[in-house]
Amino acid sequence: MIEILDLSLNMFGMLFGANLSIALFYHYFAVETDEQRGQVVGTTLGASTALGLLGAAVGISTAGHISQFVLQTPNHSTHFTIMFLSFAATLPLETCFYWLKAINQSGLFVASSIARLVLQIPLTFLLLVSLQMSITGVLLSNLIATAVLAVGLCIFCISKIQFSLDRKLAIRLFRYSIPVTLTGAANFTI
Repeated sequence: MIEILDLSLNMFGMLFGANLSIALFYHYFAVETDEQRGQVVGTTLGASTALGLLGAAVGISTAGHISQFVLQTPNHSTHFTIMFLSFAATLPLETCFYWLKAINQSGLFVASSIARLVLQIPLTFLLLVSLQMSITGVLLSNLIATAVLAVGLCIFCISKIQFSLDRKLAIRLFRYSIPVTLTGAANFTI
């Protein structure tokens, strides 16, 4: 069941162009000043957050229909809803991870990834074993760990850059990510 939900979310992410954060590298290193880099990071973070929230809103509003289509029953709409909430937190988290890679902070990247696991494992154990929440517990522990780490890293990121948003840059980021999204869809199909 979890594999089917994850596969469904991957397909949904492809439709919503969830590869936006990949454009960060190209645009980050294409500019020369810290102010311009802050604008690239800020715009990517803002756009990925907006895209994640929009995707989550669309996904949540259609969760019953998606559950019916994928699993032949609307009874799993709660599971899809939790997955779409995770989607909203994952996109800005990925942007922060790409930013950490761009500024060569591999130690902080690894520490953040480990922190996510350290939070997720006991939460999964508590929800799955102690509270016997089955699949819902696994999905909730992932949502909580992802959301906590996303908020923490976004706050850290914003405190370190000269945060600004640029609408024209956001359009360029989306255009850059389209071929990556199409390549991901082709690889998925294969």
